[in-house]
Amino acid sequence: MAGQISSGGFGRGVGKAFAAIGDTLGFDGDFGYDGVNGPDGNGRNLSVAGLGDAVGGLFDGGGADAELVFWTPPSDALSLGGYLNDGVYRPGTDDASLLLIQGGGVRGGGSRTGMGGNRPPMDSLYEIFPLTPSTPAGSILAPIDGFLGFSALADGANLAAAEMQFSSLYNELRELDPTYRAPDSFQSLEAMSWQGRNSYLGEMRVDRAAALYNVRGEIGPLQVETLRFLQGRVDTRYGEGVSLFNRGELDVHLGRNEAIGNYMDGAVRRDLQAFYTRHGVSYGRGQQVTVNNRHYDTSGTDRTYSIPDSGLGRMSYDWTLTPKTQATPQVQSFFRADSRPVGVIIIRPTPLGGSYYLTPPAPQPRR
Repeated sequence: MAGQISSGGFGRGVGKAFAAIGDTLGFDGDFGYDGVNGPDGNGRNLSVAGLGDAVGGLFDGGGADAELVFWTPPSDALSLGGYLNDGVYRPGTDDASLLLIQGGGVRGGGSRTGMGGNRPPMDSLYEIFPLTPSTPAGSILAPIDGFLGFSALADGANLAAAEMQFSSLYNELRELDPTYRAPDSFQSLEAMSWQGRNSYLGEMRVDRAAALYNVRGEIGPLQVETLRFLQGRVDTRYGEGVSLFNRGELDVHLGRNEAIGNYMDGAVRRDLQAFYTRHGVSYGRGQQVTVNNRHYDTSGTDRTYSIPDSGLGRMSYDWTLTPKTQATPQVQSFFRADSRPVGVIIIRPTPLGGSYYLTPPAPQPRR
């Protein structure tokens, strides 16, 4: 779809922030960005400041200075999410194909850009992991780069984007819960570092995800924010475990990885329970959200069960030091549960490779 947008006072302010980026990176004033078409329609003669004007125009209203073109996924997109693309459709040259993201970059050209922690909230794990209806069974998918949302853009641009997202999040949260109050802070957004803004807006994103789940029953945003939280806690607890092991402060039975893994496993579980409690998300056996609960498989003659570290709807999460695939017996038991998960997310410490998504294994031929 395409929509006319205009520039105005707020847009000019954002434009100045983008111009600051251009000065920092050494641009000569022209900024080629296919998503925004300038007066000649080719999208390659828009200044950095002009891009800011276009973004700001979404809020200011007025004349039609630029046209922002979005790619709309086809109607057969997955019901639990959508296609992953760089968001830009280029008539005549683009077949709306998937841009697969492998750790470290983009395969197929283009990039997915954002304002770090100030980007709009993601509402589906399929915005993080590149799934389509044609993704084959038994696939292992890496997340898009920077899904945790860290960014060190020029301060002016970061602040402008942070203010935009704060306003958007706050208004949506007040609509969901008229009594909502933004998290307390001793500093204004302007006084915060970009890391502080990222953390502050991250808390609001979690508030939003919890409200969407509690009020409307939408679990997708909570799946995303849970993954972000878990990756951060797994990294932290793994680092602590390594330090404790090196100081001889962990019980060791089978070796180093077993000792560190046991420490990380229990600590992250307690962190996740506290995370859900803090944000008012109910969890437990028989609920949509589980933490270390049994997931039963009643398909055979004997009733069996598996225990994923966490489950959210039809998604299972497992944090571990050990690489796991669809061939891992534990993962196979996750997929056999009555809840029939559509995916298992393996969360490993970033130094060991980080998170990845396992699709259900391919059906085995009958003998």
